[in-house]
Parts: sequence; structure tokens; C-alpha cells
Amino acid sequence: MKTDTAKFLRNLLLTAAIIATGVGVSLILARVNNDNNPFSMAVFLLVVALIARVTDGYFWGILASILGTFCVNYIFTYPFWSFDISYPGYPLTMITMLIVSLLISALTTQVKQQEKIKLEMEQEKIRANLLRAIAHDIRTPLASILGASSALHEQKLPWDDQKKLILGIHQDAQ
Repeated sequence: MKTDTAKFLRNLLLTAAIIATGVGVSLILARVNNDNNPFSMAVFLLVVALIARVTDGYFWGILASILGTFCVNYIFTYPFWSFDISYPGYPLTMITMLIVSLLISALTTQVKQQEKIKLEMEQEKIRANLLRAIAHDIRTPLASILGASSALHEQKLPWDDQKKLILGIHQDAQ
């Protein structure tokens, strides 16, 4: 339960920090361009991609898409600091930005999940190879120990031969 809460807080803080950074960068660019900020939409598409990349699951990317679209319209589109889609082309622009943001978020999250699955498969392959190698390294001396102990048990051998077999068993066990 604590890890879920910690993960949620981490994702929330990352999302808030990246969105705040996007707003800050867009405000700086708006000042440079005398309040006509053609870069804000691109900045917020980047914000959505970053949030989808560094957070877990689809929720945070979708939330960033919606908040980013709202921020671009509210802060960086005329009339500034008001939500207005009555100007020609704004509704289509905002819907397009939302759709592109959602697609970026979904694709980024999918790529991350595929990378995670690939990493897990590689780890499992390494684990299986290690177990096979260990099993082979253990089987070889065990076969020698088994053969030597069987010879000692089943046959009457001279003491010198018994000593050699016992020494071999000891060395293989080591």
C-alpha cells in the first residue's frame, strides 16, 4: 500500500513539475514574441511526451494532454488568460492538439511497457542460462563421485585403488 501511495505521489509531483516547467518556458517564449507565442503548442506536446515517459501508466499522459490543451488555450491563445474557442480555427486546433497529445502519450507508454517486457525476457533468459550452466557444472563432478563411490561399494579393490577413488571423490566434491 505504501509503495502505491509513493508511486502516486512521485507521478503527481513529476507531472506537476513538468507542466509548471512547460508553462514557464512558454511564458518566457511569449515575452520574447510579444505575447504571440507560436511555440506553446509544441512545448506542451513535448511536456506530454516527457510526462508519459517518466510516469507510470496511461493516466498521467492523458491528464497532461487535457491540462496542456487547456493551458495553451487559456494562457497562450488570444484572448489571453481566458478560455475561449469561439474564434475560427480554435476548436479544430485544440481538438487536434488533444488528439496528438493523447496519441503521443499512448505510444510513449506502450513503448515503455514493451521495453519493460523485453528487459524481463532478457533477465529470464540470463537466469535460465545461468541455471543450465550451474546444473552442468554440478552434474559433471556428481557423475564422477557417483561412479567412484559405486566402484568402491560394489567391487573389492586393492587399497591403493580405493585410495585413488576416495581422493577422486574428495577432489570432485571440492
